[in-house]
Amino acid sequence: MWREYELRNKKLIVFDFDGVILDTFDFAFDLTKQLTQKYGVFPVTVREDFEEMFEDNPWRYFESKGVTANTLASYQKDFLSAFQNAESSLLVFSEICDVIRKLSNTYRLAIVSSNYRDIVAWYVEKNGIKDCFNEIVGAEQKGTKKEKLEKIITDQDMRSEESYFITDTSGDIREGQEVGMKTVAVVWGYHGKIRLGKVKPDFIANTPQQLLTIFHI
Repeated sequence: MWREYELRNKKLIVFDFDGVILDTFDFAFDLTKQLTQKYGVFPVTVREDFEEMFEDNPWRYFESKGVTANTLASYQKDFLSAFQNAESSLLVFSEICDVIRKLSNTYRLAIVSSNYRDIVAWYVEKNGIKDCFNEIVGAEQKGTKKEKLEKIITDQDMRSEESYFITDTSGDIREGQEVGMKTVAVVWGYHGKIRLGKVKPDFIANTPQQLLTIFHI
């Protein structure tokens, strides 16, 4: 009974995965260069091209460039399959696991990701933080990041105004704001501080440890 009362009174923090917990930028950038060339869609040759994709939902970015639904589906399948094959080579960011463990003592935690749920679950279990999370929503769940955030808030019986979204891209910050969540931008992922600052997140964290300060731990 006390555990249920305690859980109900914890506020919710939703973590993005790639670029916040797992360091995937270089891998995803190289993969995107290869796949955009393979499928003959818009060219991605420099970092700026890649970062621009995440000013919005990256899959909507593909659609805005005239990529057909069938081509996009094949691209997504290849992209996510490559991540499955790279499981042993990618690393979580230094200090983030310790920060997550500390936050889980006071807050209810969840993960939302464009990656497959099984991939996310594999990494959090490998790094000893699986039990810190109440829910993981991945690519199998159809819909935008906004819709997935709304699902998590509903599943956890929370209100958006008492929920936080930690992410590393301008597009995700906008989706969190549309849901009505408080947003925390981290600068160690896909977008830097200047780009993130333009979309006015509620907080900006320069290091994983700074998250503890933001959440009063």
